Amino acid sequence: MICVRSWYSFLRGTASPTALVDRAKELGIRSLALADEESLHGSVEFWKRCRSVGIHPVLGARVAGELYLVQNRIGYGFVHAVLHLQSRAGE
Repeated sequence: MICVRSWYSFLRGTASPTALVDRAKELGIRSLALADEESLHGSVEFWKRCRSVGIHPVLGARVAGELYLVQNRIGYGFVHAVLHLQSRAGE
């Protein structure tokens, strides 16, 4: 599995989630993780594209320097909650 950032990681990633998946498909990668900085914004686009081309999608986010990867809906909710709390802490 390879873990990447998309253009939803401000100043860290330059490619769209779709472009990342398409390139992974060209390279024969079977499992790909998207973990943007402080964001899950690209997760739906990423998930749908992975499923459409036969790549196993793994969702996640980098929060305060820590990498959180999601295994199921409960994990997605947890990461979403962590991101929400992180954004509220900055107010």
